[in-house]
Amino acid sequence: MSLGGKLTLWVLLPILMLLIVYAAITLHREQQIHQGEVRESVERLANTLAISVTDALWRKRPAEISNIVDRSALDKKHFGLVVYDQEGHPILAWGLDAWARGVSRQELMALTSLPRGVGSVEQTSGIPLGSHLIALTADGELLGGLKVSESLEVVQAVLAH
Repeated sequence: MSLGGKLTLWVLLPILMLLIVYAAITLHREQQIHQGEVRESVERLANTLAISVTDALWRKRPAEISNIVDRSALDKKHFGLVVYDQEGHPILAWGLDAWARGVSRQELMALTSLPRGVGSVEQTSGIPLGSHLIALTADGELLGGLKVSESLEVVQAVLAH
Protein backbone atom coordinates (compact mmCIF):
# COMPACT_ATOMS: atom_id res chain seq x y z
CA MET A 1 0.00 0.00 0.00
CA SER A 2 1.30 3.44 -0.89
CA LEU A 3 2.03 6.23 1.55
CA GLY A 4 -0.98 8.21 0.29
CA GLY A 5 -3.29 5.25 0.94
CA LYS A 6 -1.93 4.80 4.45
CA LEU A 7 -2.38 8.52 5.21
CA THR A 8 -5.95 8.31 3.99
CA LEU A 9 -6.71 5.38 6.27
CA TRP A 10 -4.94 6.79 9.32
CA VAL A 11 -6.12 10.41 9.01
CA LEU A 12 -9.45 10.51 7.21
CA LEU A 13 -11.08 7.51 8.87
CA PRO A 14 -10.61 8.85 12.42
CA ILE A 15 -11.90 12.24 11.27
CA LEU A 16 -14.91 10.54 9.71
CA MET A 17 -15.55 8.61 12.93
CA LEU A 18 -15.33 11.81 14.98
CA LEU A 19 -17.84 13.50 12.68
CA ILE A 20 -20.26 10.58 13.01
CA VAL A 21 -20.00 10.65 16.82
CA TYR A 22 -20.45 14.44 16.82
CA ALA A 23 -23.57 14.13 14.62
CA ALA A 24 -25.06 11.49 16.94
CA ILE A 25 -24.41 13.60 20.03
CA THR A 26 -25.86 16.68 18.36
CA LEU A 27 -28.99 14.80 17.27
CA HIS A 28 -29.50 13.45 20.78
CA ARG A 29 -29.08 16.95 22.24
CA GLU A 30 -31.56 18.41 19.74
CA GLN A 31 -34.07 15.72 20.66
CA GLN A 32 -33.73 16.57 24.35
CA ILE A 33 -34.14 20.30 23.64
CA HIS A 34 -37.28 19.76 21.53
CA GLN A 35 -38.82 17.40 24.07
CA GLY A 36 -38.06 19.94 26.81
CA GLU A 37 -39.83 22.63 24.81
CA VAL A 38 -42.87 20.34 24.40
CA ARG A 39 -42.88 19.62 28.15
CA GLU A 40 -42.79 23.34 28.95
CA SER A 41 -45.52 24.05 26.40
CA VAL A 42 -47.77 21.32 27.81
CA GLU A 43 -47.17 22.56 31.36
CA ARG A 44 -48.10 26.14 30.40
CA LEU A 45 -51.21 24.90 28.61
CA ALA A 46 -52.23 22.75 31.58
CA ASN A 47 -51.78 25.65 34.00
CA THR A 48 -53.77 27.98 31.75
CA LEU A 49 -56.67 25.55 31.33
CA ALA A 50 -56.58 24.65 35.03
CA ILE A 51 -57.89 28.08 35.99
CA SER A 52 -61.12 27.72 34.01
CA VAL A 53 -61.59 24.02 34.75
CA THR A 54 -61.06 24.54 38.49
CA ASP A 55 -63.64 27.32 38.45
CA ALA A 56 -66.17 25.06 36.68
CA LEU A 57 -65.56 22.25 39.18
CA TRP A 58 -65.73 24.65 42.15
CA ARG A 59 -69.11 25.93 40.97
CA LYS A 60 -70.16 22.26 40.44
CA ARG A 61 -70.79 22.76 36.72
CA PRO A 62 -68.80 20.03 35.00
CA ALA A 63 -70.86 20.52 31.81
CA GLU A 64 -68.98 23.80 31.24
CA ILE A 65 -65.70 21.91 30.85
CA SER A 66 -66.51 20.81 27.30
CA ASN A 67 -67.15 24.47 26.40
CA ILE A 68 -63.77 25.39 27.88
CA VAL A 69 -62.08 22.74 25.75
CA ASP A 70 -63.93 23.90 22.63
CA ARG A 71 -62.85 27.50 23.24
CA SER A 72 -59.23 26.43 23.71
CA ALA A 73 -58.96 25.78 19.93
CA LEU A 74 -56.74 22.75 20.48
CA ASP A 75 -56.44 20.29 17.61
CA LYS A 76 -57.67 16.77 18.50
CA LYS A 77 -54.97 15.24 16.29
CA HIS A 78 -52.11 16.84 18.24
CA PHE A 79 -53.47 17.27 21.77
CA GLY A 80 -55.26 15.28 24.42
CA LEU A 81 -57.03 16.37 27.57
CA VAL A 82 -58.52 14.52 30.53
CA VAL A 83 -60.36 16.07 33.46
CA TYR A 84 -60.69 13.87 36.55
CA ASP A 85 -63.14 14.16 39.43
CA GLN A 86 -62.13 13.97 43.12
CA GLU A 87 -61.99 10.19 42.99
CA GLY A 88 -59.82 10.08 39.85
CA HIS A 89 -62.56 9.06 37.41
CA PRO A 90 -62.51 10.83 34.03
CA ILE A 91 -65.20 13.50 33.68
CA LEU A 92 -64.03 14.44 30.19
CA ALA A 93 -61.56 12.60 27.95
CA TRP A 94 -60.81 14.38 24.68
CA GLY A 95 -58.51 14.21 21.65
CA LEU A 96 -55.49 11.90 21.88
CA ASP A 97 -56.53 10.98 25.44
CA ALA A 98 -60.10 10.04 24.47
CA TRP A 99 -59.64 6.53 25.90
CA ALA A 100 -57.92 7.60 29.10
CA ARG A 101 -58.36 5.57 32.24
CA GLY A 102 -58.83 6.90 35.72
CA VAL A 103 -56.10 7.62 38.23
CA SER A 104 -56.11 6.78 41.92
CA ARG A 105 -57.25 9.30 44.49
CA GLN A 106 -53.90 8.83 46.23
CA GLU A 107 -52.10 9.92 43.06
CA LEU A 108 -54.24 13.06 42.87
CA MET A 109 -53.64 13.76 46.57
CA ALA A 110 -49.89 13.37 46.06
CA LEU A 111 -50.06 15.94 43.25
CA THR A 112 -51.42 18.57 45.63
CA SER A 113 -47.97 18.78 47.21
CA LEU A 114 -46.42 19.49 43.78
CA PRO A 115 -47.50 22.99 42.78
CA ARG A 116 -46.35 22.50 39.18
CA GLY A 117 -47.73 18.97 38.79
CA VAL A 118 -45.78 16.22 37.09
CA GLY A 119 -44.74 15.76 33.48
CA SER A 120 -44.08 12.51 31.65
CA VAL A 121 -43.53 10.96 28.25
CA GLU A 122 -45.92 8.12 27.42
CA GLN A 123 -47.40 6.19 24.51
CA THR A 124 -51.08 6.13 23.59
CA SER A 125 -52.16 4.01 20.62
CA GLY A 126 -48.56 3.96 19.43
CA ILE A 127 -48.28 7.76 19.49
CA PRO A 128 -45.58 9.23 21.76
CA LEU A 129 -47.02 11.96 23.98
CA GLY A 130 -45.60 14.56 26.30
CA SER A 131 -48.12 14.82 29.16
CA HIS A 132 -48.57 16.97 32.24
CA LEU A 133 -50.85 16.10 35.16
CA ILE A 134 -51.84 18.62 37.82
CA ALA A 135 -54.20 18.56 40.79
CA LEU A 136 -57.10 21.02 40.77
CA THR A 137 -57.67 22.51 44.21
CA ALA A 138 -59.61 25.43 45.65
CA ASP A 139 -59.37 26.60 49.26
CA GLY A 140 -57.28 23.51 50.08
CA GLU A 141 -59.97 21.14 48.78
CA LEU A 142 -59.13 18.64 46.04
CA LEU A 143 -61.61 19.11 43.20
CA GLY A 144 -60.00 16.77 40.68
CA GLY A 145 -57.15 16.63 38.22
CA LEU A 146 -56.23 17.81 34.74
CA LYS A 147 -53.97 16.01 32.28
CA VAL A 148 -52.90 17.69 29.05
CA SER A 149 -50.96 15.80 26.38
CA GLU A 150 -49.24 16.85 23.16
CA SER A 151 -48.07 14.56 20.38
CA LEU A 152 -44.31 14.21 19.97
CA GLU A 153 -44.67 12.96 16.38
CA VAL A 154 -44.00 16.43 14.95
CA VAL A 155 -40.80 16.72 17.00
CA GLN A 156 -39.67 13.27 15.88
CA ALA A 157 -40.43 14.09 12.22
CA VAL A 158 -38.34 17.28 12.44
CA LEU A 159 -35.45 15.39 13.99
CA ALA A 160 -35.72 12.59 11.42
CA HIS A 161 -35.19 15.09 8.60
